[in-house]
Amino acid sequence: MIRDLLIDSGLNKTEAVILMSLLETGPSIASIVSKRTRIKRPTVYAALDGLVTMGLVLKRKEDQVTYYSSVSSNLIPKILSNRAKIELNEVIDKSEVLEMHLSNFSNINFVESTGFKVERISSIEALYAELENAIYGGSFDAIFNPQSVKDKYLEKLVLNYFDFTAETEVRIREILVNGPKSKWYKSKITNPNHKLKFVSQDSAFESDIILLDGSVLMSNYSKEREVGIKITDAFFFNTMKTVFQMLWDSLD
Repeated sequence: MIRDLLIDSGLNKTEAVILMSLLETGPSIASIVSKRTRIKRPTVYAALDGLVTMGLVLKRKEDQVTYYSSVSSNLIPKILSNRAKIELNEVIDKSEVLEMHLSNFSNINFVESTGFKVERISSIEALYAELENAIYGGSFDAIFNPQSVKDKYLEKLVLNYFDFTAETEVRIREILVNGPKSKWYKSKITNPNHKLKFVSQDSAFESDIILLDGSVLMSNYSKEREVGIKITDAFFFNTMKTVFQMLWDSLD
């Protein structure tokens, strides 16, 4: 469990295994760590150097022998937390610079004509950002397949969304594709204004759909092709809203 938490906190698997070994046995030399963890010696040296750089491992020489030891266990969470904050700030700074440079280019993924706006979402990261904006945006209607929740980030996003909407109690209507995760999804809902209806798993829905504030967001969570599209247009939105209402009324 501790190893997994170390990995979740930013270490790779090799670094986590080696740090755990030092925590369990105390100061040691690289060759012993290699034998104990069954990790090749060059990999152990590289990982130890990385851990020393992070401040998680101390290095000292004694009689021409180099010993490695973990810092005090109570310091490890603070070191990892500070490291994560520094990396986050660096990403934010670089993103701001990137935004400035990208503003000089035309957005080839954006099409707008007489009020009809199409945004193509071509990466899973961009889709998750758009999805987050949508599910925190207020009342909406949606068609959703809970079986598409396959990675930890999306699952965490969904759970946070349940907590948020339980407090705000916004109106949500969702048509769920039935499947193994549908009961799990339903059990997490505590917002009294969050209503569900179900369709069979063999229903031909290629994408999840969210209808919110005049926009229609469609997504399919596929890394092999374009993963999403957002269309903003009053006529298209109202048409999709009517189709959703007809489907909603037809279900028990």
